[in-house]
Amino acid sequence: MLDIPYAGERFAAQQLHWFRVGDGEIAEHWAVRHDRGMMRQLGVMPS
Repeated sequence: MLDIPYAGERFAAQQLHWFRVGDGEIAEHWAVRHDRGMMRQLGVMPS
């Protein structure tokens, strides 16, 4: 786990979500996150 000090700054994180609905309910959920871009904005990874 990373211990990232709180800086009070905002950042943006891109995510994509797909849902499969069956019988009126969510049956499956898939997600993709862009963690590398978020970590760069937080200063954890170099640009």
